[in-house]
Amino acid sequence: ELYRDVNNRVLGVKAMDTTTNKAIAIKAKKAVILATASTEAATAYKKKITTPDIAEMPAANPNNDGSGLMMAAALGADLTMLDAWGSPGLRTNLPGPNVSSTGKQAWMPFGIMDAGAILVNNEGHRFVNEKGATDDIALAVQAQTGKICHMVFDSQVAEIFNKWPMVVSSHPDKGDVSGIGGWGLVDDFVARNGIKVAKTIEELAAAVKVEPAGLKATIEQWNNYCQEGKDPDFKRTTFGHAEAKTVGAGIKTPPFYVHSPIRVQIILADVTLMVNTKLQVLDVFGNVIKGLYAGGETGHGNLYLSGHGTHMAWSFASGRLAGTNAAAEES
Repeated sequence: ELYRDVNNRVLGVKAMDTTTNKAIAIKAKKAVILATASTEAATAYKKKITTPDIAEMPAANPNNDGSGLMMAAALGADLTMLDAWGSPGLRTNLPGPNVSSTGKQAWMPFGIMDAGAILVNNEGHRFVNEKGATDDIALAVQAQTGKICHMVFDSQVAEIFNKWPMVVSSHPDKGDVSGIGGWGLVDDFVARNGIKVAKTIEELAAAVKVEPAGLKATIEQWNNYCQEGKDPDFKRTTFGHAEAKTVGAGIKTPPFYVHSPIRVQIILADVTLMVNTKLQVLDVFGNVIKGLYAGGETGHGNLYLSGHGTHMAWSFASGRLAGTNAAAEES
């Protein structure tokens, strides 16, 4: 909780000392800067601005609970971009135990899907158009047993993603097999148990605890759809990739592969505070809330951050500007 003086200037933050369980007041020397990310994990708040099923989607960072935004809102700060609650991302099993201290997962490789992979649930059944909108896929995954799914493909597709530059996903180290830094091929993920491989469909199903009879029947059906070029179940219109020469090939050539488990996570939300060019927080009337600054995801106004890494770039730039301007205030 932020606190102010009689002139409505923010003086500091009220907090709880976890050692003594007593409330304490931390007074800022010049100003307070909020840099507490957005609302990815603010489930209760997200239910106010989006649908319940989306609000329940887990966050990639459970600490992004919107607390900084709520602290500012309690003083009349203007929250904006409420429709940018955070598009769901789909993440797959780690490419190994040494991914990072955070244990975050790698992105689901949509390119493998383009080449002919399918998604199945724990019962071994397809449940969605794999080439549909990410939001639709995410909602469908959330409805499955355990809220997970599995990406299945064969050696024809695996061969494509075992040769640079056709990578599976980003990789924090050098690939154990390929030796490529920053990216992982299929064999790199197999080496770290992120992708499992088997000679038969039944063995593949057992490796990820999927119902073998269901998976076998699904793949047989999928192979028929690939030959016919029609998917009456989910209306998928692509059955492989022309350049990869997998159109109509189906999933027939052993060994077989599964990238699993795939989960839904809200990666980034853009619900944020209105700020001016000095990164001072504005109230709902457009007036400066004295002594309060914000940067990063917490303070970017209506700036739309699109593209890979732009949130980090804004965090570096806005954090420096907010700090510089806050330090220039009179004590």
